[in-house]
Amino acid sequence: MLQPSDLQRLGVQLSQDFLEKGAPMDIGLRKIASQHSLNIDQLHRVAETANTRTHLEILKTASYKPYNGIDDAPETYVRFPLADASKVGSKANSALQKEASSHYSLPPERD
Repeated sequence: MLQPSDLQRLGVQLSQDFLEKGAPMDIGLRKIASQHSLNIDQLHRVAETANTRTHLEILKTASYKPYNGIDDAPETYVRFPLADASKVGSKANSALQKEASSHYSLPPERD
């Protein structure tokens, strides 16, 4: 089982691949989900880390322009394609979700 630090490491790597290589984060997130058999909550943590880190890294290099009379305020509206765990999770875990939902639809068994 992956620890929270492992999920954070995966998110950082996903962000780094996007920033350095231009690799789409949704594709990277899908690959991570299949390689590590992540559930939807784990996918959300990885995507959250990747999106936050990417935003902060892009903000570091954002152009500075006057904002309401403040000459050194950065352009804080950063745009980039987000890693969306809900899109990836629905595809990556659809088989597991079907299997789990079929178990819940059955009555309990006794030994």
